[in-house]
Amino acid sequence: MTGGWRWSLVVLALLTGCASIAPVKPPVPEPVTPVPQIEAAPVPVLRHFEGRLSVTVQSEPVQHTSADFELEGDAERGEMKFYGPFGGLALVLQWQPGRVVLIEGDQKRTVPSLEWLMQRLTGASLPIPMVFDWLSGKPVRSDDWLIEPRTQASDRYRALRLQPLPRIELVIALKKAAP
Repeated sequence: MTGGWRWSLVVLALLTGCASIAPVKPPVPEPVTPVPQIEAAPVPVLRHFEGRLSVTVQSEPVQHTSADFELEGDAERGEMKFYGPFGGLALVLQWQPGRVVLIEGDQKRTVPSLEWLMQRLTGASLPIPMVFDWLSGKPVRSDDWLIEPRTQASDRYRALRLQPLPRIELVIALKKAAP
């Protein structure tokens, strides 16, 4: 009978090998608490303008300054590049809260404010926040300035300072964006 129990082991091994194993069900996952997403602060969209800027101060003698420019930023932070008559970079202004830098060639100077610098460059102060609002299409009111509303058909802005004297005319002609 020794041979019989060996046969039994062989048959048992064959039956075990042919038996299908029931699939193991995966464990039910624990409910997952969603991780709250922290929204990033919106990145400010920098405004970009290109064109020609003209400032005429009705003083004795009359002072007229004009230049092509590129402007990026807003009244709080930005950069403005002025180009000479033959297209070369003549002057760069960079500003951020508490700091205004004037770059002419290899020379860099820190100045007190944009308003102070505009007073030095043009002989009269220019309302920098008003100019940015104006270029951005926001309604602008001023008791000291006569501001022509911009029409959709024109990329030309004109403002005239009535008081205090001397009178100042500011004209900005924007270049049309390429399609």
